[in-house]
Amino acid sequence: MEPRIRELINAAARRVAPGLIEALDLYCRATSEVSVFDALLTSPGTVVEALIKMYSSAEVARLVAKEVLIKPLVGSLHNCSAEESLVDLLIKKPEEFAERLKKVLGLPSPS
Repeated sequence: MEPRIRELINAAARRVAPGLIEALDLYCRATSEVSVFDALLTSPGTVVEALIKMYSSAEVARLVAKEVLIKPLVGSLHNCSAEESLVDLLIKKPEEFAERLKKVLGLPSPS
């Protein structure tokens, strides 16, 4: 993932939940052998699993995902419905989320 996108997420995480990205990164590296940023694009289910384990609540995991991971990525779009649909996909259909996120970010998808 591009450095500017990483920094957007890091900045949001520092404001909302200091230490969260570091904890998520440790979990993702231990279970998927990729950073939390790469996991968002390759194995987003791992990120959701980590959030649910950390917060013991799917609802809290959803809120944290929205505020820390999704808003920084789509904030420049000023499109709340895009935020909500991405959060829903992340929680309910992680693989579809990865494909949609790649489109939103203008990244190539595998054929």
